[in-house]
Amino acid sequence: MVKKIVLFLVLVTILSIPVLALAQAGGGAGAGPTIDSVTSAIETAVVSIGGSMAVVGWVVAGIIYLTAAGSPEKLGIAKKAMIAAIIGTLLVLIGTTSDNIISLMKDAFGIEGTLDSVN
Repeated sequence: MVKKIVLFLVLVTILSIPVLALAQAGGGAGAGPTIDSVTSAIETAVVSIGGSMAVVGWVVAGIIYLTAAGSPEKLGIAKKAMIAAIIGTLLVLIGTTSDNIISLMKDAFGIEGTLDSVN
């Protein structure tokens, strides 16, 4: 199973390299996607999938809890599933607000400019 996931991720990475390379060219109207638009589309897809998985995790944990009928083993499984769902939800929330968090930290510490201005 792990080999299939790794193979899938490698395949997606290899297939997305030309899109990112072409996105660097920029150009005028109709010249193709930019890096910002590609990364924004990827972020939207990841957040959508992650959010859906978090909701499914909450539902599964709730169903396990409701059907536990006092069984300590099933209650333990439900508790672990609920903790996993909470962690997943927090990761999705942190991922969606990471840009805002970085901007707030830059403002709080008085950091100006971007990483490009360092060079």
